[in-house]
Amino acid sequence: VALVGTMLALLSVGGTVWILFFSALCALLFQVVLVRGVIGRSGAEFRSGYSLRDSLRRLGAIVSNPVIVYDVVTSFFETGVAVYSVIVLWDLLGGPLPAGIATAAIEAGFLILAPIMGAVADRVNKPVHFIALSSVVIALGYLSLSLGYYATSDVGKIALVGVAVLAFSLSPSLYIPNFQKFVRGFSKGDAETLTVFSSIEALQSLTSIPAPLIAGVLISLMGYSYYLLTTALLIIIATIVFMAWYTATAKRHRQ
Repeated sequence: VALVGTMLALLSVGGTVWILFFSALCALLFQVVLVRGVIGRSGAEFRSGYSLRDSLRRLGAIVSNPVIVYDVVTSFFETGVAVYSVIVLWDLLGGPLPAGIATAAIEAGFLILAPIMGAVADRVNKPVHFIALSSVVIALGYLSLSLGYYATSDVGKIALVGVAVLAFSLSPSLYIPNFQKFVRGFSKGDAETLTVFSSIEALQSLTSIPAPLIAGVLISLMGYSYYLLTTALLIIIATIVFMAWYTATAKRHRQ
């Protein structure tokens, strides 16, 4: 599998460059379409006060926001792992059926935890802190899977996979409602909220395209365990840097 990933990465370098270029172009055109009112609301109410210059200015504010930059960076790491997560579960649990059960357990856990974390997000107005916490939780899940390769017994492997399953269920439950709350606060109206969401999705797509290719190359060089460990450490470092950046930015705005 690692060899196939490496071959795909090497064969797709040229195609990836073109895909990245056209993705960026489409993202920019999509911004213009939204701002000019061709999609979404129609009439003068939507178009009033919106221009290409306004769109580019808002796009600049989006890509310079620490929360959105952090979201795009962590999305890159998480996409690289997600592509190979079933293979990791297969390795640790010893077959396709146990891997399928573990994957189903992640979705079942999310089904239970999502409404609970949504209610918590409504009551506790700390969206940025919960976003950072969600990334730390998923990093702990990666660390647990990495340690599973060194477990000497099946019970130890199952226990570590169980911790990872809980982390993978809890992380999106924390992230989704709090990131939606952040975007609503960041934007200044329904139309601009759509623009912000589309911009973030475009930026995430730009990082998600090369993530599996890079992950395939790195896994072929260091193996699944070291790749998971490295990714977990990088996410934790990114979280520390992000919180320092966000705190400094918030202090400047309060002054």
